[in-house]
Amino acid sequence: MNILLINNTSSEYHIGCYGVSSSIIDSINSIYQGCNIISIYTLDIKENEQQRLNLAVSKKSWDRVIVNGEGSLHLKNVEGDKIFKLISLLMKKVSPKKISIINASIYEAKNEWIKTLKAVGNIEVRDMASQNFLSKHGVGSVFKLDRLFHFLSSNYSNSEIENSTGVNDGYVIFDAVNKNHSDIIKALKGLNKTFYYGTVDLSPFYKILSSNDAIVRILKVKNIFKFYLKILNRLYKYNRLQGKKYINNIEDDLLSLLISGKDIITARYHIVVICLFLGKDFYYFSSNTNKIKYLIEVFQNEFPGQVQLEKQSNSLIKVRLQYSRYDMIKFMKRMNYEL
Repeated sequence: MNILLINNTSSEYHIGCYGVSSSIIDSINSIYQGCNIISIYTLDIKENEQQRLNLAVSKKSWDRVIVNGEGSLHLKNVEGDKIFKLISLLMKKVSPKKISIINASIYEAKNEWIKTLKAVGNIEVRDMASQNFLSKHGVGSVFKLDRLFHFLSSNYSNSEIENSTGVNDGYVIFDAVNKNHSDIIKALKGLNKTFYYGTVDLSPFYKILSSNDAIVRILKVKNIFKFYLKILNRLYKYNRLQGKKYINNIEDDLLSLLISGKDIITARYHIVVICLFLGKDFYYFSSNTNKIKYLIEVFQNEFPGQVQLEKQSNSLIKVRLQYSRYDMIKFMKRMNYEL
């Protein structure tokens, strides 16, 4: 059995994308044991012309197609349009009912996208704003928390979370999406603490060493070079942060850092997911869409009065969380992550 996974994960090896992909592949393998999973990644979609992508998916016959929506099914980047064109092509080769779009945020869509969304088998969205948008256009969907929540709950016990430690003091600032670094520094000016710079990226060498994992692909040398070039560029942009310390966040180190009693500042959706999962206060900057805002609204509705927002500046908001780990676990148990 051949299963095509349009795995819309970042080419930057993000911890969140790693967790989401792991969750999806675990779900596939639990249903279709021994299946052959072939992935097309964001890097492939960005760097290849539509004709080449179409040719790549046309070379095989597919029993099931699963699209990991992540945050790219919108009009602000090229991936959205390319992905929908791939789905339209695949619907001519595979029954539309065997095509699923999961883990998606969809707040806008072209008319042809709506037509495609109405035809596919099922759609899984990660916030109510997406579900409401689709409903207004006659498209059915189910709500499930982002699949990184599922990965975290499946891989980390309460004892591991409670016993984890990290750096002793200071703000940990995670690299921002579509946010000017100098704006972040300006917004934080006057905060009398040490700053640490964290990245959400996993080391590509770490992923190569974990080559027994189903989602790991053979990395080209140019991709590893581009990865480290990007890291160096980010470090350069943060060189004005007093007391900065670069943290290479391999999976366990990142969780340990987030669990410890530090002030987390981020514009990364998946860092927000981890903080919400842990019940840990954090600051956030808005990103290129409202997905962080809409995710927080889900938790405000689920835990009335226990998710407080405090505006620090025009662009920085602090989120205080008062729900218990027990309440979070109960919330998670209502999610059914089967495909």
